[in-house]
Amino acid sequence: MVLVLASACPGDDGSSEEGAGSTAGTSVGTSQGSDGTVGPTTSDDSASGTDGTDGTDGTGNTDTGPVVCEFEPTATIEATLEVTIELVNDTADPVYVVGSAEYCLPFSVAQGGQELALALGHLCGCECPPPPMPTVEVIALEPGQTQELTWDGRALALYQERYLCDTECWSSTNGAPQPQPPGPLTLTIPIYESLDPFEQEQLDNLENRCAAPLSFEVSFDLGSEDLTVSVLLSSVTIG
Repeated sequence: MVLVLASACPGDDGSSEEGAGSTAGTSVGTSQGSDGTVGPTTSDDSASGTDGTDGTDGTGNTDTGPVVCEFEPTATIEATLEVTIELVNDTADPVYVVGSAEYCLPFSVAQGGQELALALGHLCGCECPPPPMPTVEVIALEPGQTQELTWDGRALALYQERYLCDTECWSSTNGAPQPQPPGPLTLTIPIYESLDPFEQEQLDNLENRCAAPLSFEVSFDLGSEDLTVSVLLSSVTIG
């Protein structure tokens, strides 16, 4: 599965990186973090000052000690299975699908009607260089050909990460991949109309650089073991 994996940047709206979810065929772009400082957090002994006195540095100025940006990160949990979707073109015409993608998702996954977070956007921290351009390479799945899409059964558990920029704490959304519980899932696969489907106006808008005009859904039950789902394209509704 192609997943590309964003933190806030002081002085802008905040950005964050790999795993809130994005609809299939849309950009994972840059997720929004907080829009301002969270305020410096001091160490436990800051009230008494760093020199062990009454909280001043001897000149009458308050000594608050070093800034500590405390937060509880969510742990990453290794994958325990793999889901393989086999797309079989048993029609008489080519079908145009995602061959590879950068900062775009080749599919989306939903559980209980809620889309799962598979990737966050551009991670920049205190400095924010522009993110790479989202790109999709569209390939033709010719009659008789098969394409495999894989997913490791994990989605991101989101949490707020805090970090020090100069003398202030900032925060943004981050995520840790964790296995999803067993149950029914729906995977949405984008379909394009040609090998070169993007108009220049669409390419000029970062949010639209991955968008597909068509898609179809594949439903399956996630268990505790590897799963392979074979899909005949003649049997799905593309729209």
